[in-house]
Amino acid sequence: MANAPFITNTYGTASGILMFPDNYQARPQTFQPTDATAVTVGAKKIVKAGTIWPSNDASAQGVVLYDVDVTNGTASGALLFEGSIKTSKLPATPDAAAIAALPRITFFGAITAVVASTVTGLTAPVKAATPVALAAISLSNGLVKQSLTWEPADAAFAAETVYKAIIVVTAPTGKVIGSTLAVTATGSSAVDEVVAADGSSATITVTFPATAA
Repeated sequence: MANAPFITNTYGTASGILMFPDNYQARPQTFQPTDATAVTVGAKKIVKAGTIWPSNDASAQGVVLYDVDVTNGTASGALLFEGSIKTSKLPATPDAAAIAALPRITFFGAITAVVASTVTGLTAPVKAATPVALAAISLSNGLVKQSLTWEPADAAFAAETVYKAIIVVTAPTGKVIGSTLAVTATGSSAVDEVVAADGSSATITVTFPATAA
């Protein structure tokens, strides 16, 4: 008889991470003691139940269903790729990128969304002044700044020109960016936010009044 393509309902509630123990799918997975996900527990090396494997980011392939002891070398376990998980039972809060990479897994519980932020250090354009750089700005509530570009991209601000500062941010570790994100920036005439569908990033456009003549 051919091998089944995945393991279903084999391990019951052994790990305690399942929200609905009778409704999940997992596949066999080999784990190594050298895996970054293997942690030291007393005298043992364990890949813990609830670990997002192989990493808690966009490379995520699934969630380890139950503890796997790799103290003595390579060991087999089960990697859940579909089902409902109790977030509070996991060793680490799922990163937004990991959640996006695992669309068939639903995480129940405390995954916080950032819904508001204030930009500081972004000064309004003044004729002949140099545009503010990324290093000079910060955003509240943990949003991580990635890039800052100006439109138009002048080396020095021109006269009678409307400028836009376009800021790309990512979510803090263990959180997502809410679809209703509201950002404020001192001196702006308008602020627009476009949030990625998975909540992992957002593009913030800050429009300023025209510079003086």
